[in-house]
Amino acid sequence: MLPSSEFVVACAGLQRSNMGSFSFTLAKAVFRNWINKTIFRQEIPRAIHIEVTSKCQFNCLGCYVSPETGSIWDIERLSQLVSEAQALGIHQFTFTGGEPFLYPELILDTASRHQSSAFFVTTNGLALDDTLCSKVAKVQNLAVIVSHDGSKSHIYRNAGAGEAAQVALMKLRRLKVFTCTSTRVSKETYDDVICERYFGQLLDLGVSCAIFAPLLPGSKGMSALDDEQRSKLPELVSKLGKAVGIHAVVPCGNGEQSCAGGALVAAFSSDGAALPCPHIRHFTHRWPETSLKEILESPYFKDIAKARMPLSCGRSCLVLDHSEELASVIARHHAKL
Repeated sequence: MLPSSEFVVACAGLQRSNMGSFSFTLAKAVFRNWINKTIFRQEIPRAIHIEVTSKCQFNCLGCYVSPETGSIWDIERLSQLVSEAQALGIHQFTFTGGEPFLYPELILDTASRHQSSAFFVTTNGLALDDTLCSKVAKVQNLAVIVSHDGSKSHIYRNAGAGEAAQVALMKLRRLKVFTCTSTRVSKETYDDVICERYFGQLLDLGVSCAIFAPLLPGSKGMSALDDEQRSKLPELVSKLGKAVGIHAVVPCGNGEQSCAGGALVAAFSSDGAALPCPHIRHFTHRWPETSLKEILESPYFKDIAKARMPLSCGRSCLVLDHSEELASVIARHHAKL
């Protein structure tokens, strides 16, 4: 049995024939990773997150990326990192930002060059006009994750962000693109998005997978979930998703695995800093000065992986729930921002 949430996502997509191509690519990527870990005992992440740019049309409260800093990956550099990861047995990638679709050809060309791997791209949806949506639909190993935060998104997102997400999802649905959503959950938005009505809206918009991320520390104008909300969130999200036929997850809060940092994922900032998690912004190495293999085997990544808490404790996120343990690892390795 494949112990992977992504495998469930792939199977869900395979049930919709129009999305079968991406789902099949994703399923193969997950299976290869499982073989490498189970049969060959290779300690490799199952996914790489690449922050292709920190630039964005919006400047939303609570975003962990500053639109004023960082650089932009170019096609050759990006393709080199993907090839290096593939050589290690990693075939699943997520392009993040900033707003990746500010540079659409960078995203489309990289995915097209590496047809054996599955690519996700996160977006606020604003750049997804009819022309770009048509181009995305032609790249069959590319799926789109749209930031969609319900009717109260105006609390912490720029004016127009909610409408942009809604319009983008409708366009992608018409073109039968494999589409996911990412929803930020705060105390203010909890009742608005953790309910049957909202999950029904996502189903109507053609969403295959819905990600519900608890609010990160330091967000302005919003309140973090209380203990009861946090503890109930993974089960509620999974139950509501099953009721409407959407695979719905809470990052590091569903399935058999604990916090993904340092073991299940690796991430790279727009200037090449190697991060053990997209939300752990301290680093000890940069790529390509240090090879991907050396980064994944570095003491910093290994210690972050050891610090991960079991899901049985109910609160597995190092950033949200075990900040003292995380701070200790960061200090021990003199990791810098």
